[in-house]
Amino acid sequence: MKYQSIYRDYNSPVIVCHHRKEDSFISVPHLHSQYEIYYNISGGRSFFINNSFYTCEPHSLFLIPNTQIHKVTTDKNVPYERCIINIDKEITDKISLLPNMRNYGLTFLYAPEGKGTHKILLNDSDHRTFLKLIDNYIQNTNSELTKLIQLLEILRFIECRYNPDTTYKSAESLVFSDKVIATIEQSPTAQYTLGKLASMLYVSENYLCTKFKSETGITVNNYLLLRKFAEAKKMLYSGYTVKEACFASGFRNYPSFIRTFKEKEGISPGKLKHLSPPL
Repeated sequence: MKYQSIYRDYNSPVIVCHHRKEDSFISVPHLHSQYEIYYNISGGRSFFINNSFYTCEPHSLFLIPNTQIHKVTTDKNVPYERCIINIDKEITDKISLLPNMRNYGLTFLYAPEGKGTHKILLNDSDHRTFLKLIDNYIQNTNSELTKLIQLLEILRFIECRYNPDTTYKSAESLVFSDKVIATIEQSPTAQYTLGKLASMLYVSENYLCTKFKSETGITVNNYLLLRKFAEAKKMLYSGYTVKEACFASGFRNYPSFIRTFKEKEGISPGKLKHLSPPL
């Protein structure tokens, strides 16, 4: 089975998408150097970010700071529709430096890096307004200036509805695979074995493997490897050397780490570090 890439970085500084998918969608833990705004229209079940699981009911909007590992779990046999916005940190920094923008509400993008919720739940009226803003941006083929104005309108819309003190129901116990992921997140760089994980979850190895694969589409061992690569990438973005990132993310064999990284992702960790200076 070919690796599913955890690398979701994009070449454009701003990406705004509105996707609908009819067949099953499988998400793996991933991160990227851009800020992400994720909006679930239908099909989402739970959303993992920063060691927290949120319910992902319709009209759930999630704020994801750059280099934070996250994933969505979707319902099977349900149309999956969502909007995603990715924005380079360089863009948000430049927006903040514009005249009269000192007090502009971009703090909601940074707030979840510390304390505060990652989630906003929109009402029906806000849902319609948000979709209109998103689709207007996508359909705009005019100047970059008008697209910038529309982007600012989207950000302002979100800022007005963000309350870091709002609490939302945890989705930690909704499905078995989420429990497995939550257990791994207690120490993502640890040397887990199937037997150790099964014991921690009070299930048999066979149940662990079969149930996890049926819910996520990947094996537990593949997930563990993907999770360590995600951690390694986060460290490379943060300024670690390749060797430091290798061992700190839980890999024991440096040559194997380099080889597997390049084989599965099409780029060496050294080149990734060179292309992506510390943030």
